[in-house]
Amino acid sequence: MTKIVIATACSRLENLQTIHDSILKSATAYSIEDFTWLVVLDRSLEISPEVAKEYYPSLVNADVVLSTGSRSIGGYVHKNLAISISRERYPDSWIHFLDDDTICHPSFFSLAKILDDKHIFAVFHQSFNDTFLRHIASFSDIRPARIDMGQYILNLKKLPMDFFFDENIYMSDGIEIGKLYDSVGKENVQVVDMILSYFNYLNPPQWLPPSFETDRPVPIGMFFE
Repeated sequence: MTKIVIATACSRLENLQTIHDSILKSATAYSIEDFTWLVVLDRSLEISPEVAKEYYPSLVNADVVLSTGSRSIGGYVHKNLAISISRERYPDSWIHFLDDDTICHPSFFSLAKILDDKHIFAVFHQSFNDTFLRHIASFSDIRPARIDMGQYILNLKKLPMDFFFDENIYMSDGIEIGKLYDSVGKENVQVVDMILSYFNYLNPPQWLPPSFETDRPVPIGMFFE
């Protein structure tokens, strides 16, 4: 079964318990035990990994490291460190980036039984919540403003060693995954036709309409002219 690293660049310690619980909920639902939660602490927190584990019980089984930087654009300094650490410690895994202002989607760990190891990365759909859809994953949407970092997962066994995010550009997540797609071609990319990611679930945009019950999230665009 596919091994997965969930990497969280963290500057919001207050969200750790909620994020932890959401990860366990999804892993339990799919009987997944072989995964790693890698938490990269922003230096501005002025807390060591050892102290963080002492004060935040949710981190007891996590791999916690201190970032080389503080409050970087998009957290890319922290995410690049997560890539480097994962290549060293978990080279046979896939890595997914779960921000500290969202939660793990309940169906996320279905990926462990879906991912095809011949691919370099995989993409999937993303919603704001259980009502509104944000982005659809497709080959034509692997580009800036059409894909979010939370929508993809990278195969560390096949990821080019020079793949990193530009730490000075806000939309680097879309730019770099677009460059990777252009260089490797669609035959090396897996599109999963499932919603497996939330966007800013713990800090939703204030302009979102009220949620309502639906069997499948609907496109947010239909609510705006």
